[in-house]
Amino acid sequence: MSINEILGWIAWAILAFVLILRPLSDLIGAIFLRKLVLKRKEIGIISALFIIAHTVAVFVVFDLPITAFWSESSWSFSSAFTWGLLSLIVLIPVFLTSNRFSMLRLKKWWKYIQKLSYLIFIFAGIHIYLVDGKWLYSLVPMGVWLMLFIVAEIFKNRKV
Repeated sequence: MSINEILGWIAWAILAFVLILRPLSDLIGAIFLRKLVLKRKEIGIISALFIIAHTVAVFVVFDLPITAFWSESSWSFSSAFTWGLLSLIVLIPVFLTSNRFSMLRLKKWWKYIQKLSYLIFIFAGIHIYLVDGKWLYSLVPMGVWLMLFIVAEIFKNRKV
C-alpha cells in the first residue's frame, strides 16, 4: 500500500468516525460518546490534515502537475479524481473556519459552513468507491451514517 493510500484510508476512517459520532451519541447517550462529541471539531481538523496530506501524496506519487486541478480531463463524474477534488474543494472553507475566531465572526453561518462536512463525506465515499470498487469500505459507512442520522433526527424531532 502506497503512502497516498495509507493517508487516504486514515483520513476516511477519521472522517467517518467524526460524522457517525454525533447521531450515535444522540441515540445511545453514553457519557463517553458525549465527551467525544465535544471534541468533534478537533478530530475533524485532524481528518482534514490527513485529507490534505493524501492529496499532496497523490500528486507526488503519480507525478501530477499542479495544473491537473484545472485540467478539463480531470473533471469527469465517472472519475475518482473528480470526486476527490470536489471533496477537497468543499473541505477548504470547512477547514479554514474550524476555529473559535470564525465561530464568533460568522455566528449562525458557521454552523451552515460546517455542515458541508456531510458533502465532503459523500464525495469522499464516492471517490473511494471509484478508486477501489469496494463498496464495503466506502458505501457501507455512508449508509450507516445516513441511517443513524435519519433515526437520530426522527427521535430528536418526535413530540413527547
